[in-house]
Amino acid sequence: MSDANPILERTFKGHKKTIFTVAFSPNLKLLASGGGDDGIMLWNCKPQLRGLRLLGHKGAVTDLKFSPDGNILASASKDTTVRLWVPSAKAESTVLKGHNGGVRSVNFSPNQDRLITASDDKTVKIWTLPAKRFECSLQGHTNWVRSANFSPSCMNAVSGGDDKTVKLWDVTTHHVIHTFYDHSDAISKVMFHHDGNSIISCGADKRINMWDTRSNELIQHYVAHDDAVNSISLHQSGNYLLSCGKDSKLKVWDIREGRLLYTLEGHKSAVHAAEFSPCGHYFASGGADELVMLWKSNLISNPRSEPAVSWLPANNPSSREVAAIELERPKSASAGRLSASSSLAAAKLSASVKVSTDDMKLKPSLSPVRQAPGGGIKRGGSASAVAAESRPEKTQAASSSNSKSETPVAAESSALEQILFQLNAINQHLGILEQRMTNAEDKVSAMLKSNSKSNA
Repeated sequence: MSDANPILERTFKGHKKTIFTVAFSPNLKLLASGGGDDGIMLWNCKPQLRGLRLLGHKGAVTDLKFSPDGNILASASKDTTVRLWVPSAKAESTVLKGHNGGVRSVNFSPNQDRLITASDDKTVKIWTLPAKRFECSLQGHTNWVRSANFSPSCMNAVSGGDDKTVKLWDVTTHHVIHTFYDHSDAISKVMFHHDGNSIISCGADKRINMWDTRSNELIQHYVAHDDAVNSISLHQSGNYLLSCGKDSKLKVWDIREGRLLYTLEGHKSAVHAAEFSPCGHYFASGGADELVMLWKSNLISNPRSEPAVSWLPANNPSSREVAAIELERPKSASAGRLSASSSLAAAKLSASVKVSTDDMKLKPSLSPVRQAPGGGIKRGGSASAVAAESRPEKTQAASSSNSKSETPVAAESSALEQILFQLNAINQHLGILEQRMTNAEDKVSAMLKSNSKSNA
């Protein structure tokens, strides 16, 4: 683990209802989010570029996943369909129909030849790729199935749902290998550890459980949050687990030693989505406050896995600035409960974060089967984000375009640089205008609600 605390890097606003899911593209250039407004937002790593909205679903978007090669974005929805998108401005998609209830979960197999979905119709379905055809149903749950995932070997699958059970499946025979009954309430998410030898789950009983798939024994157990645990994500190294809950908190766990590392309070209400980036250097969260937050994890990753791009403004990579196209956290939200409030810049943005850490010593709410001994060290920290416009700097080729020694090819290159610079500036200003329009819409909506209440 790094000595630095997790840091809030950027905040995005574009959704009009609760955010249920977030997903990083493998190359880290895109961050996708989906929610109760039936839309999908694609956020670009370049601050000066606006987000794209993908429309097509007729119900809340409950889950998003990029394919391992990054060429497909799969979305699950309460409209009973799954869509496979080309993540671009064209917004082209293919619809998969087969479920009779809302689809809660979608995941690609590691080798990208299959897709697995979980639904309110109590089934798990597997689809073949690239043919995009239905292959089989896994039946055995007695209530809504909220999550399903493949094992790293693609030979097994795991699922969990409102019947309070986690089921381990043989994908070839379509039979249940084992059922785990250790949860006392609905299960929100299930996944395999990267080593394929253990399963991790979370649920409405406030718990995170981990089982060994060889012995079928419970090996770790955490009373993790003060309310339902809505989602979990495993770090690239396999050593850290990210969780989020209805209590509006994000937590980072060291599952090697069975201890809580950080508690993050940045969202105003329930957090429904939390996801590590593929390289582990970042994680994203989203919730009922309609905000997507991007965090720098500051956790130790595999040395070979470096971030493909930086999500910070290009003109000052070391700063904590966010672009003016991102929107604010209300000033009043941070009073009393949050430990740090950020300053305001030209776009009048603000974000509030509380970071607390616990080293070695377990809190009373944490009860792993395996826990590390040792004393306790308590540290505190804070993080903030400051809004500012970020303008790309001209390259040397562009600034020296009037040089007499310049060749025709260099002159053309310089002209293209100038055009690109102007296009980026236009995009940036369009983003600011869109931001202001969103602000105006929110104010009008608030005034209409206030007038309707006074008239009543």
